[in-house]
Amino acid sequence: MAGEANGTAPACRGLIREVEPRVDVFGRVLFRTQDLDPIYVALLKTARDDQLHRWLVAYWLFYNAGAASWLSEREGKDFWDALMVAAKNETPTPFNSRWPRGAERRHFRGAAAVSAGDALQRRYARPEDMVAFLLDGPMDIRSVIARARRHHQVGSWLAFKITDMIDAVLGAEVKQDDLTTFLYDTPRQSIIENWQVGRLPFTTNDEATALTKAMFWLAEELNDCVIPHKPGQRPDWFSLETVWCKHLSHVHGHYPVGKDIREIQHGLEPWLESSPTAKRFLGAMPTARKVDMCAAALRAAASGNKKAGADPLPIYRFWDRTHGEHGDPDYRTNNMPKARKTAARDDAGLRENVAGTDKEEKD
Repeated sequence: MAGEANGTAPACRGLIREVEPRVDVFGRVLFRTQDLDPIYVALLKTARDDQLHRWLVAYWLFYNAGAASWLSEREGKDFWDALMVAAKNETPTPFNSRWPRGAERRHFRGAAAVSAGDALQRRYARPEDMVAFLLDGPMDIRSVIARARRHHQVGSWLAFKITDMIDAVLGAEVKQDDLTTFLYDTPRQSIIENWQVGRLPFTTNDEATALTKAMFWLAEELNDCVIPHKPGQRPDWFSLETVWCKHLSHVHGHYPVGKDIREIQHGLEPWLESSPTAKRFLGAMPTARKVDMCAAALRAAASGNKKAGADPLPIYRFWDRTHGEHGDPDYRTNNMPKARKTAARDDAGLRENVAGTDKEEKD
C-alpha cells in the first residue's frame, strides 16, 4: 500500500473520495486501474536477474521504491556498504535528505536496522544469495514463509510479503495450498466487518465458515478480472488478500483508489537525478490517468450502496474527514445529497464503465 511504497504521505488530490462498501465493486476497480499492486507491475518492467534480486532485498528492508532502485545499482560489498549507510541514517541521501522507510518498516531504524543489515552481510556475500536461499526448498507457502522468517527483523507480516513478491515477480510459483495462511489479522478483520454488517451474500453463524466462504465468493465475483502483474491469470489468493486489506483501509477512510499509484510516483521523484533505475521505474508505473477515468464508475457504484443492502454511513464519515478543512459545519449536509444524486445516474454500469477504460487507453 501507499505507505509501503515510499514512506511519504502526500496529499492525494483528485483521487476517488467516495467510499464503496461493496468489496467486489472496490476490488474490480483495483484490478482495472492496476492499483492492486502497482509496485509489481513496474518492477517487472524495470529490473531483471541479479539487479532484480538486489532490488527485492533492498525493498524488503526499507520498503521504499526509490531507495531500492538506487541501492540495486550497486553490487557485492558496494551494495552492503551503501545499505549500511542507509540503515545508520547518519549520512544523507544523494538528494540531501534522510533515508526513507515505508510505513510498514517504520521500526527499521537505529540499532535494529544496523543489526539487521550487519547480520545479512555477514550471512551473505552478495544480496542475491539471500534470494537464492529463499528459493532453495519446498515452494508451498508455509515453507517459503518459514525460510523468510529465519532472517533478523523479518516478522510474520514481512515474511508473508516476501513470499507474495517471490510469487509475483520472480516467476517462482508459490503453492497456495493453505487458505488460512492468507487470513492473518488484516484480511480477517476486513472479512469479519463485512460479514457482521451483512454486506456478504451468505448467512452463517460460524466465523471460520464466514472467512472461507468470503474468500471463495470474492474469487467467483472477480473471476472476469486479470491480475495486472500476471497477464492472463485470474485472481489468486495473494491478489484477493490484497483486495480485502485495501478495502478495510478504504472503508475506514484511509485508502482512496489510486493512492498507491500516486504515492509511489511521488516517492520516486527525489531519486530521478541520481538513479537511472528509479527513472525507469517511474516510467513503468501504471498511469494515474486510468484511475481518473474510473472515478465516475466508482461514484456511480457508490450510489447503489443502500439498494445493495450495505450500510451507507461510511461514505458520510469519509466525507466528514476529507472535507473538514472547508470549515463549514454544514458542508456535508449541503453537498452530500448533491454528490449522491449525481452518482446515482449509473449505478448498474460499473462493469461496463470500468471495462471501457481499457479500450480508451488503447485508442
